[in-house]
Amino acid sequence: MNRESIVEKIKKLLSLASNNPSENESAVAAHQARKMMDKFQISRMEVEQFDRSEFGTSSHIHNSSAMPKWMSCLALEVGKYNDTVVSMTREYANWTHKKGIVFKGYEADAILATVMFEYLCQAVNHRTARARDEGMVSGRREMNSFRWGASCTLINRLRTIRLERENQMKEVAATGKGLMVMKKEAVYEEFGRQQQSNTRVSTNQHAAEMGNRAGAKISLDPQVTGSSNLQLN
Repeated sequence: MNRESIVEKIKKLLSLASNNPSENESAVAAHQARKMMDKFQISRMEVEQFDRSEFGTSSHIHNSSAMPKWMSCLALEVGKYNDTVVSMTREYANWTHKKGIVFKGYEADAILATVMFEYLCQAVNHRTARARDEGMVSGRREMNSFRWGASCTLINRLRTIRLERENQMKEVAATGKGLMVMKKEAVYEEFGRQQQSNTRVSTNQHAAEMGNRAGAKISLDPQVTGSSNLQLN
């Protein structure tokens, strides 16, 4: 498959991922695009491939004035997984301030990060609602502890895959800087380095442990089977 056909295929998948009312179909398209992008980038090691006109951002606006810490921490790792810088934003609409997450990087990566983040948040909330309905958790604190536990497991799984992918790409680069390093430097130059800080959350231990187990059962996307954390400043 030549370069033009690869790029065209990726564009179609990204369009499907960002303009699809079905969360499942959107996530499937995003995963397919991610795989093709990784394979394509591995075979192109020149820094000139990074065209600044391809930079862009993609946002998720939370329907609240506060962003839960489990979502903030999950967004940070999803951003790293998709080679983007993540920041918080605030919007004012309908007389209400709403917090949001902004993924910044190459436009395709930013779109993929948003789709993955929204998919995983929906999956965590679905598992939490099921646990509540089955009488496993009750009340706000237990439910939030369950969400925190699930998100921690997802963060660790994403981090493991990301580090493995980075090591594989470094091995492909026989000389000079690897693609991941060049790409990261270009994103940092455009948007600045990732800002983050340590955060601790007081949880109900039993509910958090159940969340850990639930997080291990959540697919990172429909085609991938499968304390303390960093959060955005």
